[in-house]
Amino acid sequence: MIVREPNREYNLDITDESCGVIANASALARSLPFFVYCAGQIGAKKECYTKTWYLDGVLLLVTTRGQGSFSFQGKTCVLNAGDAVFIDCTQYHEYHTLGDFWENYYIRFDGSAARTYLDYINKGGWRTVPCSNIETTRKWIGEIINLCITPGDHAPLEISLALSRILTDLAINADKGAAGPDLSVPVMHAKEFIDRHYTNQITLDEIARASLLSPYHLSRIFKMQTGLAPHAYLLRQRIDKAKRLLLTTQMSIQDISEQVGFSNVNIFIRSFKNAMGMTPTAFRSKNFY
Repeated sequence: MIVREPNREYNLDITDESCGVIANASALARSLPFFVYCAGQIGAKKECYTKTWYLDGVLLLVTTRGQGSFSFQGKTCVLNAGDAVFIDCTQYHEYHTLGDFWENYYIRFDGSAARTYLDYINKGGWRTVPCSNIETTRKWIGEIINLCITPGDHAPLEISLALSRILTDLAINADKGAAGPDLSVPVMHAKEFIDRHYTNQITLDEIARASLLSPYHLSRIFKMQTGLAPHAYLLRQRIDKAKRLLLTTQMSIQDISEQVGFSNVNIFIRSFKNAMGMTPTAFRSKNFY
């Protein structure tokens, strides 16, 4: 059954044993390093797929059987048993079954430590990361699902602890170099300069000076290591910040445009539409959550 929602589209071609739960995060939960929006186990059959344009939080998806295909930031990876991906849900991503069957466990969550782990695990660009012990990871995620279904007084604490264990395991495996190189120092400096100054009218020459490379050399290695040219990365940062302001504030489109570094509101609207397939006003009116 194909379901179309404002912010995503999916085909629920799944087994009867599949399960999922939407968590109701308390004030205590939201004050902890991690809290869950939803979690589940999916037995995805041949026609199962998901396309997501925007959701709050981050997504951890772990393959336990079969194969799946996962696309994010212009790159597609094949996921085998034991592979995990960890991505920012506020950016477009899609995934589907390869072959006849794909079992995966997923958790969409947030919290004060979520993006620290996200940046650490994905330094150098997002990638697949192997779980050190798939049965242990499956057990931890299963515990999180059960705690969301029947929460006790200490459930938020136990959920945060379980997520910390899972992510720490992945971070250690990512550090072993299982999936790709880290950013070089010049690219890291350029990326940090953009992250700090995206609200200003910065140029490629300024970014290059921060990296101590020529604009040409920086552009070449920046794209090689991150998958994006410096200007494309700057634009993505501005669009991502704009999406958050559209959803969490009542600021005008003009004010948001200026806040995230666009010199002209018409350029902002055109850039946003090219990236998201709709205008900022339409994006806000869809009321994505």
